[in-house]
Amino acid sequence: MDGSYERAAWFNTVVRNLWPHVDAAVASKVHAAARAALASGLGGGFAIELTHFSLGAQPLTLCGVRAYGDPAAVDQTNSVVFDLDVRLASTEPNVVARVSSPLLPGPLTLQLAALQLRAVVRVSLRMLSARLPPFEALTVRRVGVLDARCS
Repeated sequence: MDGSYERAAWFNTVVRNLWPHVDAAVASKVHAAARAALASGLGGGFAIELTHFSLGAQPLTLCGVRAYGDPAAVDQTNSVVFDLDVRLASTEPNVVARVSSPLLPGPLTLQLAALQLRAVVRVSLRMLSARLPPFEALTVRRVGVLDARCS
């Protein structure tokens, strides 16, 4: 993390307390998306089924926040843009997939032992207003390359 990022220790405390709920929500979304994507199979009789998905007990860490623009200019652009440097280092993810094929004597079970992710995520809040909710559009994008390491 370079010096242009501000630390956000308070945010990590909030994420740590909310992590079991966040992990369950992410697991539900990923499991549904994987089920839909893998439903048609891979051809040649190969099939993959995601049987379990959890990021583990270690929460996501926000390493820093970088805001863009002049706070006084927010009224002119009606938006706030900031980058989040996020990292996940889970030594106990519960990601299990079952692979089946006519070439295999039975289904093959694969399990992820460790997962490390690092990314910079750009968040844009647009149409700021004095009423709740204070923004009308939220955009989240990955900036740069996702650094993912699995074992």
